[in-house]
Amino acid sequence: MHQRITDYFDKAVDSLLQWEEGGVPKKMRSYISNAVSRRMKPDAFVLSDLTQYKTIVRSDLMSVRYYPPLVDDTIVVNGETIPVEQEQK
Repeated sequence: MHQRITDYFDKAVDSLLQWEEGGVPKKMRSYISNAVSRRMKPDAFVLSDLTQYKTIVRSDLMSVRYYPPLVDDTIVVNGETIPVEQEQK
């Protein structure tokens, strides 16, 4: 059901963005598409605070975080297993 609603909105956005006089600028189309996707598929976009970190400094709107190196050999991103590089390049 959720996928059908998402597909419906994707098609609706595509049809709204196909104006006759040269169409919508590419950047605007990207902004609108991203906004609709964020609203319809929030689980694919909101991935904050999944990695351990230490806050070094916090001041009003800004904070500096330290992320220790991963101890795992692989991580899963969007269902794909990716090896973790142990050395920075």
